[in-house]
Amino acid sequence: MSDEYHFDLSDVQPKTAQAGGKKKAASWIMPVLILILLLAILWQLRQAEKPVSGQQLSEEQVLELAQKLENLELAGAAAATWQQYLEMSNPDAEKAAKLWYRIGTIQQQGRLYAEAVASFARSQALCKVDLLENEIARRTQECLENLGLFMAARRDLQQRTDLAPDGTAKKTDSEILAEIGAWKITRSDWERALQEQVEASLGMLGGNLEPGELQKRKKAMLERLHDPATFAEQFQQFVLRELLYREAREQKLAEKPEFIAFMRISERQFLEQNLLSALPVAEVTQAELQSYYDSHADEFKKEDKVQPFSEVEAQIRAQLQSQKRQQAQEKFFTGLIDKYDVVFHTSKLPEAPAPQQKPETP
Repeated sequence: MSDEYHFDLSDVQPKTAQAGGKKKAASWIMPVLILILLLAILWQLRQAEKPVSGQQLSEEQVLELAQKLENLELAGAAAATWQQYLEMSNPDAEKAAKLWYRIGTIQQQGRLYAEAVASFARSQALCKVDLLENEIARRTQECLENLGLFMAARRDLQQRTDLAPDGTAKKTDSEILAEIGAWKITRSDWERALQEQVEASLGMLGGNLEPGELQKRKKAMLERLHDPATFAEQFQQFVLRELLYREAREQKLAEKPEFIAFMRISERQFLEQNLLSALPVAEVTQAELQSYYDSHADEFKKEDKVQPFSEVEAQIRAQLQSQKRQQAQEKFFTGLIDKYDVVFHTSKLPEAPAPQQKPETP
């Protein structure tokens, strides 16, 4: 009876072990397949990121593109493409200097004045080309003035004209004009202080003046302050103001309540004016100028004769620009009223007095 229930497991155990081996094999094959698949996808993505050789522009094509963008007056794109051409063509120093000069002129025409100054400087650093020297000097001056950096323009001009016997520029900027303790005041320190003084005095007028008029006033004020006839007097006043400021600080006058109140009001005024002056205002087009002139001819009569458009164009431009600025401010105020949920209780506000009518002349 016992023999009938005897099971020989010798042929069963290896099968059990083999099944376990298959399970183990299946457990690591799947992650390997997934890893291989991910690597394949990553490789395909890398290949897609690489530019196709057939799509790369040749040196001649980049040159043609740079010229086309320049003709289309796309200053930023044209300058970048010319720089790409410079890297591809690897010209000698003189040709590279001429190309950087060309890039600078493109940037200047596109009103990229800071970039233009850098390009002109790079041109001269690579190679001084006699035919370009005067043009680079003139254009650099124009760019610096358009940036409002009149003192920097004056220093640049001085460095170009005030040369030492060996042909190098004299270090006039580092001349020490006075000393206050350990502080040595150089000419460049003084000129920076002048520019800050003028910018601060004109800052509150920024929203009420056209950019061109603001720059004109700034230049005139700096020239007046830098007049050689009054240079010594102006500089002495600058030093005395510095001494007064230091003494006032030492006496802690800045902690007085009236000073704190004054600074709070000044801060509000400054922030208000600068916010308004930063509002985008659409430029007046030539068509708008001509249309206003044609429809308001009576306004431009002089001795019963309408003045030519060319003589009153600047006047019309200023008037229309002022109107556009007013419209921009009104739109901005409306947006602020909505944003901050302003409610005017008009019934509680006193009525404005009616304007008095002028008596009729008999």
